[in-house]
Amino acid sequence: MVDRKEIVQKYINECRSLSALGREYHISRFKVRDILEEANIPIRIRGYRPRTLRIPTDARKLAYIAGIVDGEGTISYTHIKNGFREKAPFIAIKNTDKNLIDWLVKTLGGNVSEGKVRKGWKTPYRWYKYSTLDVYDLVSVLRPYLIIKKENADLVLKICKERMGKI
Repeated sequence: MVDRKEIVQKYINECRSLSALGREYHISRFKVRDILEEANIPIRIRGYRPRTLRIPTDARKLAYIAGIVDGEGTISYTHIKNGFREKAPFIAIKNTDKNLIDWLVKTLGGNVSEGKVRKGWKTPYRWYKYSTLDVYDLVSVLRPYLIIKKENADLVLKICKERMGKI
C-alpha cells in the first residue's frame, strides 16, 4: 500500500517531481498527481526548481546589492519559446571586477558566465538568476532600495506572481 502522507511530504519538502515519486513508489505519475490533488496540494509547473538563492537579512548588504543592480544590473524578462508566449523573469549584473562577481556568488548564490573579451578590454563577467521563485524573493527585498530600476522591479514582480499562480 502506498503511503499517501509520505508522498505529499516528499513532494512539498523535497521538491520531488511526480515522475520521481512514481518511480520510488512503483506507481504512475498520474496516480501521484491524483494523490496530491486529493490532498489539495497544487501541482507545480513542469521545470519548477526549488529556491536556491541566499537572501541577506542585513539592510546594508541589501542596499549595496540594490545599488549594484541599479548601476550595473538588469531586472527584466525574456520570452520562452515553448509553443506559448511565456515570460521568464531574470536578474543579472554584468561587471569586469571578478571580485564583485565572486562576492555576489558567495553572498547570494546564483550563476556566473564569462563574456567575450574584446581586444584591449577587460573580461566581462555576468552574475545571473532565472528561477522565478528566486527572482521574486530577491527583487522583493531589493525593491525598497532601488531608485532607477524600481519600475522594472514592479513589472518583474507582477510577472513572477503570474507565473507562481501556475505553480
